[in-house]
Amino acid sequence: MRMTALHDWQCQFAQWLLSSDTQQGNIQQSALTIGHLERLGLYRNNVFANITHSLQSIFPVLERLIGASCFSSLCHCFIQQSPPEKAALNHYGGQLADFISCQAAFNKYPYLSDVARLEWAVHRAFLQPKLKSIDSNILASLANHNLLDIHLFLASSVQLVKSKFPIQSIWQANQPTVVNPPTVHLVEKDEYLVVFREGDHFVIAPIPSSEWLFLHAIDHTASLNQASEHAFVSSANFDLAASLQKYVGSGVIAEVLPVVADNNGSTGNVE
Repeated sequence: MRMTALHDWQCQFAQWLLSSDTQQGNIQQSALTIGHLERLGLYRNNVFANITHSLQSIFPVLERLIGASCFSSLCHCFIQQSPPEKAALNHYGGQLADFISCQAAFNKYPYLSDVARLEWAVHRAFLQPKLKSIDSNILASLANHNLLDIHLFLASSVQLVKSKFPIQSIWQANQPTVVNPPTVHLVEKDEYLVVFREGDHFVIAPIPSSEWLFLHAIDHTASLNQASEHAFVSSANFDLAASLQKYVGSGVIAEVLPVVADNNGSTGNVE
């Protein structure tokens, strides 16, 4: 019974800690004094500050665009609505872009949520291991009639981002090393980006919509044939051979699972 009571109190405390309730609220029955609550308030402030600091390190461009004070308020509201589920804050913040898109205060700045998505993609890419390249000869060695049935896999660091705004230019113009940032014109034009880790650095590369759809289909377990069909819908000029050479060579495509015929003539995936 004592363990149950302790667990219930801990859950109530955790809920209170990240809520907007500044009063004793759900921990009323714990008989805390005003002095206790004041000290707990300091603890709560430190928790919010630590989580906000983590978000600042992940979304520095977003903070620069909206200002430190506005960013802090945004984080405070976000933390209350979607508190961290794990202690590892490196994995917290993926929902911030969607949260921004639902805030009326940012309706005049629709590009902000996409900038946040790009920053989260950069963060995710950098958290993953370095790219490991596959032997390009593997594709060449496959029988031609089996080639379109193979399944490819993107490297774990690869992130795909698209936007109606020039978010890469916005991101580049707001880097701390840029002294005289250029003016970015917010002309609505679809932008397709692939983000991946390359050694100790990361790459943000604009690519044609057909190649983006090709990689996106691969990332959603489509076969090479299916992924190609998605790409050709976007552009009849999609070059499958060139795309394979490009993305296998860069390490964006990191694994191939060929399909081979068994003794009965049927096919199946093999590693």
